[in-house]
Amino acid sequence: MNEELKPCPFCGGKAEIVDFVLEHEYENKLLYYVRCSECTVETDSDEDISVAKSIWNTRVETSSRGIWLQHDAEEANAWECSLCHHVWQLMDGNPDENKMNYCTNCGAKMEKMKPVMKNNTRFFRNTDCEYFPCHKVDDTENFNC
Repeated sequence: MNEELKPCPFCGGKAEIVDFVLEHEYENKLLYYVRCSECTVETDSDEDISVAKSIWNTRVETSSRGIWLQHDAEEANAWECSLCHHVWQLMDGNPDENKMNYCTNCGAKMEKMKPVMKNNTRFFRNTDCEYFPCHKVDDTENFNC
């Protein structure tokens, strides 16, 4: 099967096939996996190159939408997914400049970026959040955004 590889689902980068030999005591196996040349996300490996390509090209459409939240913390250039709260430390640039269109942890499509929030969403009653209150509650005084 000569299936063409789709671009990376996370950053849009070019996909590449990687092969390697897994050495065992009694036999060696040639395995394949697909990796993005930009963000280096990769698939599991398989002995069949067409299976590795198929794994890469299989996409699940997600309805989850999130935003990147920039951390106001001592570590420089840290960004958090608003849905799963996974944090990435970027060497330079921001998520848009690094083509981080999806959260690689939860798969959410990232709609936009939110620059430094002095009172970020992990703190109790984040009234500075543009989405506050993001959940319908009766007791807004004791609400954790």
